[in-house]
Formats: sequence, C-alpha cells, structure tokens
Amino acid sequence: MSEPLKAVYLGETSAPREHVRNPKLANLLQILAESESEYDFWRVLRAREPGPWRPEETLDNPVRQPAPRTLDLNADGPPQRLLTTGATETWGTWTLLGAAVTVELRRCGALSDFSRAMEAYVLSTILLLDRIPFAVGTLEPKVGRPCVDIDISSEAIAIAHRVMRLLDEPVEALWKDLRSAYFPGPDSWTDDASTNHFSIASGDDFLSFTTSTGPWFGSKVSWWGAALGYSYAMRSNSLFEGQTHYVTEMSPLIMEVAGRPTLAIGSAGSERILGSLTYVMFLRSGLGFCDDMADLMARPRVFPKDGKLRMHADFWPDARAHLEARGFEIAPTGYDPSAHLGIANAVERFENRRYKSGADPSSAGSAL
Repeated sequence: MSEPLKAVYLGETSAPREHVRNPKLANLLQILAESESEYDFWRVLRAREPGPWRPEETLDNPVRQPAPRTLDLNADGPPQRLLTTGATETWGTWTLLGAAVTVELRRCGALSDFSRAMEAYVLSTILLLDRIPFAVGTLEPKVGRPCVDIDISSEAIAIAHRVMRLLDEPVEALWKDLRSAYFPGPDSWTDDASTNHFSIASGDDFLSFTTSTGPWFGSKVSWWGAALGYSYAMRSNSLFEGQTHYVTEMSPLIMEVAGRPTLAIGSAGSERILGSLTYVMFLRSGLGFCDDMADLMARPRVFPKDGKLRMHADFWPDARAHLEARGFEIAPTGYDPSAHLGIANAVERFENRRYKSGADPSSAGSAL
C-alpha cells in the first residue's frame, strides 16, 4: 500500500485510525457541496487539481450516450429482454450476442446432453471472443474502425451453427479448426485489482454500473475525480480511430420481465466479464436452471483462457471428463481473486416484491 493511501487508514503508529482520514475525498466532497452548478464543479475541481485532462480540453465535451441495446429472449412465459450499453468500447453488445447464441443452441436442441452442452458453451465463448474486433485481453483493435453495429440475430445463428458443426467433429478436426482462433495463442495478461461493479435496486429503479482504472479496458488514469469524471470529458481518439471517451462502463446488464426490470447484474475481469455474464445466462436460458441469479453465480464455472480451460475445482466431474476427452487441457482453480473467472455482482427482484442480491464467491465484494 502506498504511503498516501496508508495514511488514509493508519495513524502515525501504524495502528488503524478510529476515523478514516481522507483529505482528497474530503476536498472533492467540499467542492461538490459548494458548487452551484455542474459547470462550477468541474471548473473549481480542475483549477485545484487538473487531474488527467489536458489544458485544451473543454468542460463542455459532450458525453456520448448511445441508445441501449436490447435482446428479446423469447422465453416461455412472460416476455423477457436484456438491456445493456451499446458503446464500441464496452462488452455490452458481445454479452447480448453470447446470450443470443445460447438461445439459438437451445432452440436447435444442441443442449440436451449436459456434458455436450458444456462443450457447446466453451466453443461458443471461444468463437465469440474471436468475433470481437479487439485482441483478447487488450483494447487493441483488429480493424481500423471497430464497430458494434451488428445484427445480433444473424451473428448468433452463424456462431451457433458453427458450434454445432464443431461438436460433431472428431478431436483432430476440432483442434485443426480451433488453432485458427485466438484460443491457443500466447498468454494474455489481464489485471485483477482495478475494476468494481455495482448492482443496485430501489423500488422500480435498477442500476448496473461498472467502472475501471485498469490498463486494458479501463481509463488507464487514476484520479480522485474519477468516480464522477471519466464519462464527462476525457480526450478522444487515443486508442483507435473513432473512440470518443475512455472506457468506464463495461458490463452493465438489466433484465426485464413483462416490461418491468427484475435483474441488475455485471462483472469485473476484462474478457472474463463476458465469460461470467454469458455463463450465468447460459445456465438459466440455455440449461433451464431455475435458481435465483445469486445462486447461479455460485455455481462452478469454466472459461477458456490462455489455451486452457480455467475451471473451478468442484466443476461437474462428467462434464470435465468429456472436455478432457475432447482435447482441452484443464487449469483447475479455486474461488480465488488471483485466478478468478469474472467477479459478478447482482440484485434481483421477485414477484412478491422480495429482493435478493449476491456477490461473487471469488471476490471480497459484498451483497447488502
């Protein structure tokens, strides 16, 4: 822990303070309290401590607010749909595409056998990560102008049909195909300590918000105004052509049932964000698990990473044996933040107006 950060929590004798002393945060809150308008807040804050902004950047840089992307799940019973962000730099579109692939695989009957269904999920995740126009584990674009303006339905059908073909391939043919994907490539380092997700519900209002200062998909700059400032006015076009802001909101997901929000969920963990969210949707929409979302998050997971399948040690034995027989190397992992499979957080509302929230078993987060 750095000395300035240590001083927030520890006194001169290194004993924990009775009251936290955080002058930077106190200064931020004082400016907020004294400001008569939003413009005043940013002007005074930047005058006292400019943070990461350049002098030529203005305070009226408009925040880009793309329309939310939606996906109708076509589930039995009341209509369900997912909503998420549609910005180029987020995981939103790709999470919806993963959910759509699950729906298509179930419609085609590819998930009737449990072990084979787990292989279908692994293959669909590999193909989905391969489809994303950024290199896995980075924000380096594969093309000049990355775009999320895709037709989710047709893309999902194409990926699902390729998955079904690979399921029927002998092992040698399967791996000949997979070697052309990102999966067997070099290790991709992703950081584990700079992203947080918050899922909040209050009455009919649901919020799902992820923020990061990490070196890959985060803002890359740590600053005391970060919690309020990154989506407001940061320099653009610093990572790829057409980028308007640094990345801050990466994985928010809302589920509506019969037009009413019932679930807010999100995750931290770079590319594992997509893995953790598509996995719980796979269990619910693909395999038909009826658990509450907080309980689904506690189920053992699998995620393809660095040429192996990172897998919780208590994963279903028959499914693990099936995947090993199909040539996948298993990297067993515990519920440990240092080797997590995406750290999810959720809050869900039920018909009796009861709420239930859950924090990932691999994290130090909390559910209130």
